[in-house]
Amino acid sequence: MRALIRADLHPSLNFQQLWSDRNAYNEQVVRLFLEMGYAAVKTGQVDLEKDATVEELIKDIPPDIKEQETGHLIMLGYTSEGQSHFLVTGVNPTEVHIRVKGRLYGRLRRACVDIYKNAERLKKRRQKRKSLLLLKNDSKGILITPYLILRKTIEVMEPLRDHPTIRGEIIESALSEVVKDNRNEVVLIIFTLVGSVFLFFATPYLAPVLQTFLVKFLNVVGYSKDYIQGALERTYSAFLVSFAVTLLTVLTKAFEISRFKPIRWDTDTDKIQTRK
Repeated sequence: MRALIRADLHPSLNFQQLWSDRNAYNEQVVRLFLEMGYAAVKTGQVDLEKDATVEELIKDIPPDIKEQETGHLIMLGYTSEGQSHFLVTGVNPTEVHIRVKGRLYGRLRRACVDIYKNAERLKKRRQKRKSLLLLKNDSKGILITPYLILRKTIEVMEPLRDHPTIRGEIIESALSEVVKDNRNEVVLIIFTLVGSVFLFFATPYLAPVLQTFLVKFLNVVGYSKDYIQGALERTYSAFLVSFAVTLLTVLTKAFEISRFKPIRWDTDTDKIQTRK
């Protein structure tokens, strides 16, 4: 199985200036992946064109797309997580394609997550450095702080297919994703929070009102104001416990997504049967 990851190169001006010099452009992209933590298994157009792994990565791609991407091969890399090879190709001055090959779907998914996490770590380091220091220049006056941002959609093709059959969506906000998928829990959090705050302040005033209501309108006697106030306080405590437990559950799910499952995979791709 193979996955296609599209990535934008930043700062874009760097790569636009280097685009006319293929060797310098490739060197900068390779350096970027080295700083992400990957080793370049093989580089160079001639060597990559002859490589059997590269041929497997681009197999079954429609001829027009294959011709375009094999015209600018940059590097062949390997992920430890998922134990999968990936091929980086130049598409436009500020965009590269990363094609990942995994013999098993689970390994392919782990490899994609690994690439995403390393790209995000490098981006955060670059942005932090940019905010603290002046960007340094190399001998050609080109900024040397590259990073890449992955596009939101990852497309997976099964063998003998020239279109994606599985789609991965990068989750940009784990908390928003959890809120969207757990609406009932969110409603419960809001309800119990509002209810507990209301009862905390209103219980001393509600107790005598409820006692009067029971006696005058329902003809129920025998319940003192202290008893009713105690019942309201226990209700407030139950609301507070429910709020804390539900909130902790939602936050745990958000942490799990951000740490271990930053990509949502969907096999219902009937609507995206396109040649990309």
